[in-house]
Amino acid sequence: MATEKQIESLITKAQAKKQAFKVKKWHKFFFDREIIHSKAFWSLRTATAIKVLLIFHNKCKMERPQGSKAKSKNDFIIVNNGEIQFSYRDAKTNFGISAYAFRDAIDALVGAGFINITKAGSGQHRHCSLYAISKRWQDYGTADFTKEKRPKDKQHYGFQRKER
Repeated sequence: MATEKQIESLITKAQAKKQAFKVKKWHKFFFDREIIHSKAFWSLRTATAIKVLLIFHNKCKMERPQGSKAKSKNDFIIVNNGEIQFSYRDAKTNFGISAYAFRDAIDALVGAGFINITKAGSGQHRHCSLYAISKRWQDYGTADFTKEKRPKDKQHYGFQRKER
């Protein structure tokens, strides 16, 4: 359980972040109502997974499509899809999410089809993972759903045996 000092520090950090958003044109984020009514959303077992999903949607940069791509005046596209950065350090310092809870939330979101990992980072080399918002959640619970997992680190560290 968080103490009052920890809660106050998180609130002041959030207020500082809020000040940074005021200089931008839009200080709102978009969240599709269909997500809340989906089977995939209700399959998320932890509140941390839902928080991380909301933070991912907050990190999206939205723009109106130009020309004939626009279906309506309320139609938007994600400009930075596939390039969304959300590091373990960012989760800990700015949102108070532990590394274990963040890892479990990422696993749950990838498994439910809300996000895809476009580039797996390496904490040892301080490379940040890149994420994309996915629409696979729409097929969750059907035969068309493609289940994915977080890619495992294939690099071997330390001394290695030579193959003969």
